Amino acid sequence: MTRMAIRNANYLRKRLESAYSLATHEPCMHECVFSDRSFQHTGVKTLDIAKRLLDYGFYAPTIYFPLVVSGALMIEPKETETKETLDEFVDASLAIAQ
Repeated sequence: MTRMAIRNANYLRKRLESAYSLATHEPCMHECVFSDRSFQHTGVKTLDIAKRLLDYGFYAPTIYFPLVVSGALMIEPKETETKETLDEFVDASLAIAQ
């Protein structure tokens, strides 16, 4: 794991924490984990969010791990991702949250 992967994960975490429920409030390492808790009142589940990300052209995040997080969305940005790509992912994720 490189510093860039850690930085990228924490960047996504910070940008998305207002729209998605964090699984933990500790800084993340190479992945950030959210849950679908903030969408429970709408009936939207993790799988719905993952499928919608595919519609935007992004690989779906891991949704079955970690097992201790109900409705987990584990996002693992690579160290080679550009800021532009990360921002496009954030924009898509925020649009989905709306």
